[in-house]
Amino acid sequence: MGLFANMQRPSLMANKGGTPGPYADFWYDALSGMMLDGGIRVNADKLLTIPPLWRGIRMYTDNLASFPAAVYERLKVGVRKAPEHPEYYTLGLRPNPNNDRYQYWCTVMLHALIAKGHFSLKQYVPEVRGGRPVRRLQLWPLHPDRVTPKRRPDRVVDFEVRTENGGEPKTYGQDEI
Repeated sequence: MGLFANMQRPSLMANKGGTPGPYADFWYDALSGMMLDGGIRVNADKLLTIPPLWRGIRMYTDNLASFPAAVYERLKVGVRKAPEHPEYYTLGLRPNPNNDRYQYWCTVMLHALIAKGHFSLKQYVPEVRGGRPVRRLQLWPLHPDRVTPKRRPDRVVDFEVRTENGGEPKTYGQDEI
């Protein structure tokens, strides 16, 4: 029996339509985990304590993060790297002052695999490059549990971000996350 076998047990079904009864564990799995056949309750946090699972996740994220991330320009025939592009440095070398490219992309892939996706806060900082002032993009990874996407009536998505210390949540627009 696998992890999802409990969802298919007839004893949990309230009717022949396949809907679980009101007291079935099916309705509470997202909060408290799923009961396995051995009587052990498993949730996402407990799964992450299993060393083989972590090793597989790390192999995947490390492998993908090791690929070069660069901005390319499409030509009539083929492509070429575009180091003059404003985001070339950010995506390919240093997304923010605290993380190099490898650390940042490992975080992106880890969030994509084990959480609800990845969110990064975009900040533009002034910088002088080649004697002229430019605005350089910095990408700051946000913990997915602290970000809540919310769709407005005009179908635009805003992101509510809660701070680490439990302060007031701040709302960012699509262009900022």
